[in-house]
Amino acid sequence: MSNYFSISFCLDESAEAVKQDLQNILDAYFSVNRISGTYRLEEDRFFMFRSKWEVRGVRYEDILYFECRLHRIELHTHQEIFSFYKSMADLEKELDSHQFIRVHHGFLVNRRKIHSLQGTWLTLRPGKIRIPISKSRLSLVQKILGKK
Repeated sequence: MSNYFSISFCLDESAEAVKQDLQNILDAYFSVNRISGTYRLEEDRFFMFRSKWEVRGVRYEDILYFECRLHRIELHTHQEIFSFYKSMADLEKELDSHQFIRVHHGFLVNRRKIHSLQGTWLTLRPGKIRIPISKSRLSLVQKILGKK
């Protein structure tokens, strides 16, 4: 099973047609609880975003970090980098603060992917990615990670 998915759409389709297509895709992808009619996503929670003509989804557990570059957000996973437009402030509000931490003006990091904290740098698993921590956020990051 792929950890990512994308849905292409045409602007000429009616909103109802797009909604029905999305419903069919979700029904096929997720197991549906027939009694309540709700989707059981359990561990497979997805971060959804729009990239050009597609709606994409990446499992939260696969996200390493988000980086802001020139008014564009880059979502980094082990395999790919996805790009979309959103403000870092809006992204931070949207994400679960128990799983993601803002460590720098331009970085939001998945706390579950942090391997170590050394000075003003975080190292992410598997140990090759280093993310800077701003001095203004260092004590908060240390507190959250139990290093202070």
